Amino acid sequence: KPNDKTPMLGISWDFKDVHDEHLVYVNPIDQCLSSVKMMVATITALISPNSSIGIDQLSGPISIAKAKYDLLNTDFGLQRLLAFLVLINVNLAIFNMLPFPVLDGGHTTMAVMELITRRPVKARILEYIQSGCALLLITLFLYITSKDIGGFFGPKEDSAPVTFAP
Repeated sequence: KPNDKTPMLGISWDFKDVHDEHLVYVNPIDQCLSSVKMMVATITALISPNSSIGIDQLSGPISIAKAKYDLLNTDFGLQRLLAFLVLINVNLAIFNMLPFPVLDGGHTTMAVMELITRRPVKARILEYIQSGCALLLITLFLYITSKDIGGFFGPKEDSAPVTFAP
């Protein structure tokens, strides 16, 4: 560093203090555990009434594809994409194991209930529960996907709305 008496123009050629960006190689087990922690935190924030995170902040397949494309256009793009894919796959695995009747976790929950009660759930009741939950899940997916599509064609957050004067 120059002493205080050296005249300065605001330009420095000393790159020792510049932030050096480098890729960190994480153990795969630690990476999966980190993904699990993020998923738990996300689900907790979604169901908490005191959280500012809601369903409108979730992303669907369109935003995920855009994020993949954006990651490939960065430094170390392939490595970042692979880390992102680990996050997505772990999230999908956890989501699939939630005790929601149409998901695998719901089937496991129903099997445990049948084991405890020692009789199967009535087919008619099971049909209504699974149809209702499938409808809720499909509606959620359609909402998220339509929001993603609207994000590409709607006004950008940083741009002012266009107005026409007569």
